[in-house]
Amino acid sequence: MFRVGFSNLKVKGFNIGSIRSNSNKLVVTDCTSVPNIAIVQLANEPVNALNLKTMQAINKELNELKKNPNVKGIVLASNFKVFSAGLDLSELYNPKKEFLENFWNEFQDVWLNLYANPCAVAVAINGPALAGGCIISLACDYRVIGKSTIIGLNEATFGLVPPPWCMDQMIRLCGHRVSDKAMSLGTVYNSIDALNIGLVDKIFDPNIDNNNDNNNNNAQSIVEFTAMQLAKEWIVPPGRAATKLRIREQAIDYFNANRKKDVQIFLDLALNPELQKRIGQYIESLSKKKKN
Repeated sequence: MFRVGFSNLKVKGFNIGSIRSNSNKLVVTDCTSVPNIAIVQLANEPVNALNLKTMQAINKELNELKKNPNVKGIVLASNFKVFSAGLDLSELYNPKKEFLENFWNEFQDVWLNLYANPCAVAVAINGPALAGGCIISLACDYRVIGKSTIIGLNEATFGLVPPPWCMDQMIRLCGHRVSDKAMSLGTVYNSIDALNIGLVDKIFDPNIDNNNDNNNNNAQSIVEFTAMQLAKEWIVPPGRAATKLRIREQAIDYFNANRKKDVQIFLDLALNPELQKRIGQYIESLSKKKKN
């Protein structure tokens, strides 16, 4: 369920062939199947934890796509049933300060490479998108979520705090009061509630939206739908990219001007003894579950 594949996939208006070989173990990118659209799939099993190497791989792919003049739109998706469970907490446990700085700088770059990307960027949320997974979806222009999945900034339940640039984006999308309550309580939403507050733009219902003649699985259809929407609606207007960047100019400038301060805030939080204790307990509990 929810595993993405493109072999012999038939989409209305497009003929989709095989996956592009320009990929690595953590990210798979296809920019040949759909005209002017690159499909970037997260592939860090089992839950697409955002560790340093995965974030470096995402940034490498996005930077390469910027050099391709034929790519006008990007669809961000997962290669299996979880979109992303967020930051890899194991890498935040007893870390060296230098590593943490590199880790957060890389996460900042993931945000900026999505949020300030001149391409139209849509995300196919074909499985849970929690904490950091929700954050990277907020950086995209258009969010499609599977009917049975969940999404939310649940950092508060663990003692973490979403970065200010992510908070600002949720407020822009959902309004101040709703965002204040959601982030303070660490609320996780089902697809219907997420749509109602503006956290996502479209719910994918396989019973309604799956028009694929080859009866492919849900994830394929989510990517199919998102790619079609992106191709048909978002890459057509010639002034779209310039308009997007003008609208986001102030937020991007503020982000860049405060990167160092943001890193320090993260360091102070991540190195807090109480948080380190909670992370250690969490990792130990996961270890016990694996043994059982």
